[in-house]
Amino acid sequence: MKNKKNNRYLIIGIGYLILFFIVLTPDINNAVGRGIQALLFCVLGYRCEKNIRRFIKNR
Repeated sequence: MKNKKNNRYLIIGIGYLILFFIVLTPDINNAVGRGIQALLFCVLGYRCEKNIRRFIKNR
């Protein structure tokens, strides 16, 4: 069970990393701003996922 959970987070992490590079590629000059945006999105995504899981658990 623990191993499965770790794999899921690894997949999510890789997904965010790919998204980060897609966001980063078009404008390298604005890399810092894009990085902050990607980090913000990552945090928001994690929080949303937590809320969704809580909702499913309560149902």
